Amino acid sequence: MTKKEKQKIWDEILIDQWQKDGSVMIALTLFLREVEPSLVGANGFLNDDKHVAACEYMVSIELSRCLDSDGQKLYFNCRGPVRAFIAVRCSQINNILWSGRYSREEVVRVLPQFNWRKQIKAVLKSASENRRAAKMMGPDTLVVVGTRARDKRHSWNTVK
Repeated sequence: MTKKEKQKIWDEILIDQWQKDGSVMIALTLFLREVEPSLVGANGFLNDDKHVAACEYMVSIELSRCLDSDGQKLYFNCRGPVRAFIAVRCSQINNILWSGRYSREEVVRVLPQFNWRKQIKAVLKSASENRRAAKMMGPDTLVVVGTRARDKRHSWNTVK
């Protein structure tokens, strides 16, 4: 099977799972059932022992629209829902899918025309550290500036 055929299968499964509100793990399992059945267990699902091998397989075939980067090497992130997976990496396709105006075939056909961003672990780590630092500072460090524009109270003396 060529890389182009594998990419088409991955794109179709990704869009189907977006419409069914499935997870990336389910999309990966469905993809491997068609492309590399030896990585799927006898029951048709990915076992814990084959999970790492499945992610390594996804990195080895280097498909577009599935890999992320940690700064030096590529990896496959199979956590979370497909809707979040697509929304983070290509918001335009996510908006097209949410509009509901286009069929699955039309979306799969135009999928290669959009730029997909790879998630970089350094950026995600920095964001999580910022959230953790803000949480540790607590409410005492929060400064609220009261302005007239945000004040919805009215005074009759001011109105006169």
